[in-house]
Amino acid sequence: MTLDAILFDFDDTLSAEDESVATAFLAVGELARQQSGVDPERLINALRQRAGEMWRGSPFIGYCRSIGFSSWEGLGGLFDGSHSNAPGLVEWIPDYRHGAWVQALAAVGIQDEAFADELAAAFVEQGSGPHVPYPDAEQTLTELAGHCRMAIVTNGFPSVQRTKVEKCGLGHFFEAVVVSGDIEIGVGKPDPRPFLSALEALGADPSRTAMIGNSLTNDVAGAQKLGLHAIWVNRTDENPGEARPDAEISSLSELPGLLYERGLLIRSTARHRS
Repeated sequence: MTLDAILFDFDDTLSAEDESVATAFLAVGELARQQSGVDPERLINALRQRAGEMWRGSPFIGYCRSIGFSSWEGLGGLFDGSHSNAPGLVEWIPDYRHGAWVQALAAVGIQDEAFADELAAAFVEQGSGPHVPYPDAEQTLTELAGHCRMAIVTNGFPSVQRTKVEKCGLGHFFEAVVVSGDIEIGVGKPDPRPFLSALEALGADPSRTAMIGNSLTNDVAGAQKLGLHAIWVNRTDENPGEARPDAEISSLSELPGLLYERGLLIRSTARHRS
């Protein structure tokens, strides 16, 4: 049986999320060093701690956990609240950012609220900047685009995730981008609802669909419960433990060959999407 559709996770599957986050923190830490002489590492460590404390103590923590929305994304993402299931979250974010940076600066001996707001704005600029795709992503998607309809299924806040996809430069490959925080979903993978939304958008049957992702829990187990082929992207040589993905790859560049070998795609009958 050949595939009609392929679903992809985004963060740390198509885009190097950890690298993008580290780059944003380093850039703003360096800005702080240049303007105040502060130790960038001390400042960023303090920011991570204070931001995490505020995030966990917020009235929105349950919702954020349910959709897979992290504290750093709250610090650096672009927000459009029109599709949010959490009234008040978007309005709270500016106070969260201000407070986290004020407290981080205070922890390194600087009392300057205006400087805190300057760093907060700089971090948003960095955090919403280019999100670097993995080197193997574009070529792989180009290869697969002639065979299957494709969609992204990602956890997070709608406008934040869609900005990442746009900045990554890969959005044109996908017929749908499904985000767990979309108002009609409101819960993240491994819950079946994000997967079902993507299947509906593509008109795809689970038995003829593959899910590609780096999370054994969210992507692999979640997809398998619905009968999708679940392929684990294991870039870090992680031990899968008791998880049993249908296949494992260490790079997206291995994906087309794997699908050909298993008869899930057929080279000679590749068809273009309508």
